[in-house]
Amino acid sequence: MIFLPKREKTKRPPSNPLYGMALLFTVLLGLYALRLHYLQIIEYQRYTTMSKDNRLQPRSLRAVRGEIRASDGTLLVTNRNAVELVYKGGEIKQLERIARLAGFTLPIEQPKDGEYEIVVKKDVPESNIPALEEWLAGQQEVLELRYRVQRTYPSGLAGNLLGYMEPANADDLELKDANGNPLYDTEDLVPKAGLEAGLETLLHGQHGEKLEEVDSKGRVVVGRDRVVREAARGKTITLSLIPKLQRAAEKAIEEAKDEINAKNRQHGVALISKARGAIVALNPKTGQILALAVGPKYDPNWFSSRPRDKKAGEALLDKYLPMWNRAVKIFEPGSTFKLVTNSALLEGGAGNPYFQCMSTYYLGRAAFRNWNRYRNMGSMNAQLAIANSCNTWYFQSAVRFGTRRFAEMLAKRAREFGFGEPTGIELIGETGGLVPSPTQMEADGRRKWYPGNSLNYAIGQGDMRATPLQIARMLATIVNDGKRPELTLVKAVDGKIQPPKPMVQLSGTHWSTLKQGMEITVTRGTAKEILRDFPIRTAGKTGTAENPKGPNQDHAWYMGYGPVADPNLVVVAFFENGVEGSGIALPAVRKVMAAYWNIPLTKK
Repeated sequence: MIFLPKREKTKRPPSNPLYGMALLFTVLLGLYALRLHYLQIIEYQRYTTMSKDNRLQPRSLRAVRGEIRASDGTLLVTNRNAVELVYKGGEIKQLERIARLAGFTLPIEQPKDGEYEIVVKKDVPESNIPALEEWLAGQQEVLELRYRVQRTYPSGLAGNLLGYMEPANADDLELKDANGNPLYDTEDLVPKAGLEAGLETLLHGQHGEKLEEVDSKGRVVVGRDRVVREAARGKTITLSLIPKLQRAAEKAIEEAKDEINAKNRQHGVALISKARGAIVALNPKTGQILALAVGPKYDPNWFSSRPRDKKAGEALLDKYLPMWNRAVKIFEPGSTFKLVTNSALLEGGAGNPYFQCMSTYYLGRAAFRNWNRYRNMGSMNAQLAIANSCNTWYFQSAVRFGTRRFAEMLAKRAREFGFGEPTGIELIGETGGLVPSPTQMEADGRRKWYPGNSLNYAIGQGDMRATPLQIARMLATIVNDGKRPELTLVKAVDGKIQPPKPMVQLSGTHWSTLKQGMEITVTRGTAKEILRDFPIRTAGKTGTAENPKGPNQDHAWYMGYGPVADPNLVVVAFFENGVEGSGIALPAVRKVMAAYWNIPLTKK
């Protein structure tokens, strides 16, 4: 038997617990190194961005809104620095003195959970700001005077025309610019009416951006911001508006109250406390608006001021509707529309016949009356019918031509003059108006067209509706021998004169007949008592539009132009419930004309 030799046992080194710990730490350090590599190399860009976002917060640099000036440079709309007092929490030294200077009451409200600051005073009195800055020295972490830009209207003119701005609402905050960026933020005022809204793309400017460094509590570190993109200021708009003419038009509307009340007393109608109306003055050669006054007027400063005056706010909602821009709203045009009727008849081949201007015209058993209900005013042609505003001449012309055919022709001609659609002026909320026709009315299912509708249509009554701006453009078209101007309020943008808009030439050859009728209106027609002795030779047309509200509530119109030889001024005045055009609207137009040509007016 063979026996193998016994193998000696291998001696193990003595066990050491540090070896296990070393291995454990080696693994942990390896994992830590891998994690550092992942964070610092692979995820470097993402965490760098997050770090900067935690430390640098983007802030919008608000663009300064553009100014609006009148034709002579008068400042109509601008911006001013308004100051807010912001409380960030903590103890305030000399609190009572600061409260008196800033104009807020104690106790002071503490910021709520989630708020870093609150505004304790929205419009600090400007005279007290230097003293406040001294008392707040060293307390900037608790109280801060923060400056904001406030829209202001220093001239007191044309409030209804300029419009107003209000703090951004939820819908405004959803609006985007061309690049998809928010157009407004919670600190912005947003235009809501008038030229402020109509010229928004020019006035708004382009906002910029800066990065502000904030601490762990979200407070801005002063002096550590960086501008990323500069803000671009909005453009300065120069209007064609003439301040003295605008002032005269606004005053003429206010003064009409007494004249309207005198008529109301005669007719037993309730007196008014404010005249409601509009006056438009323009240059017929360019279409530029020289004055656009609305009554009652309002002060747009109320909307951007903080705090707002409660009583002034309530006055904006009274029954006279001061915020309703009557220059761009529709009304029955009355006898001013007779010029369109004359144009349609003359150009449509009806000729220029003579008819008796009787007090009443009968169509079947229906009586259609002249404004003079007591006598026959004699034989008249188109010119004399214009001058004397003879309703029955127009009734007979419509019947002779064929009432339905006449109404269709009149609707077509009215649209050529620009009725039925907005003029395109730079205003928000302009109404297009109504131009009825038998075919359209019946096709729309509104009602059947009767011959009597055509007679009312001929004198600007019934379903016809127009704005004072449309009436002014119609008159300018006639003055220009059929060249219809495009209306505008903008004269220059950032000092660059804007070229006149192209005119539209209407067909027709009888423009002189229409103008002759308006000249006779002043020399021996319905306007002779007011304008016959006026130093500048003018022409025009009175208008009284019946109002469905009842008798003695008619609307008053007058449209005029001059000088007759070379017209450079068209003026239209409208007064809601003004009773009659010759007694109310005509004197208002004369006041505006006198202001334009520097003619002193005596009470006589």
